Amino acid sequence: MAAGTPDNAAGSGATIQANGLRGAKLMFLGAAAGSSSSPVAVTYTDGTSTIGSIGFPNWVGDTVNKFGADLVASTTGRNFQSGYGDTGRQFQLFAVDMPIDPMKTIATVTLPAGAKNHIFAGTVTLG
Repeated sequence: MAAGTPDNAAGSGATIQANGLRGAKLMFLGAAAGSSSSPVAVTYTDGTSTIGSIGFPNWVGDTVNKFGADLVASTTGRNFQSGYGDTGRQFQLFAVDMPIDPMKTIATVTLPAGAKNHIFAGTVTLG
């Protein structure tokens, strides 16, 4: 990926087609630039919806389990266009989930519109 190319959905509020997925939880991989919790809307094919909230800890120096997050990865330092730096700090990536109706089929997922949350991936899990 070229430098400066967006690699996440940051505060986009985008609605994503789910192609008929079913499961018990919606899980996201991400972090926040400042701790933040925002609503997520799941619309099912029968027209009903579930509104939940997900939150990510700050990607540097925050309480790891804030908002029920699980630490996925941590590294010392980060990449800049000029090279590797900030080696005295820990940078972290988290997983968070929200319950959804396992008996219904998902039509769409509307991501948080809060600019602080950075979502890198999402999936539906069975449990």
